[in-house]
Amino acid sequence: MRKGGDEGRRPRTGPPGGAEDWFEPRAMHGYPEQALAALAAARPGTRFPGANRLRTAWVLACAGHTARCLQRELALPADCARLLTTEAARVRSALRSPGRAAA
Repeated sequence: MRKGGDEGRRPRTGPPGGAEDWFEPRAMHGYPEQALAALAAARPGTRFPGANRLRTAWVLACAGHTARCLQRELALPADCARLLTTEAARVRSALRSPGRAAA
C-alpha cells in the first residue's frame, strides 16, 4: 500500500443540497451579522472576509473551533475570529441552560 494514498478514506461529502444547506436558519441562529458589519465598516479600504467565509467560520465556531483555528484555517482577522467564537460560545451556553424557553 502506498503511503499517502486514498485507500481507506471515506469520500468527501457535503450537505445534500450543497453548501447552502450549511447555512440554514437553525445553523445561523445567533450569527452576529450587525457586529461583523461594524467591524468591516471600521476598516475602510481593507479587504474584509466575504459572507461565505464568515458563515463558514460561524458554523465552525458553533462546533467549538477556537478563534486561533479560524484565523489560521480561514485567514480571518483576529478581532473577527474572536467575535465569532465569543458569540458562538454565548449561543451554545444559552442552548444548554436549563431555563431556556423551547424554540
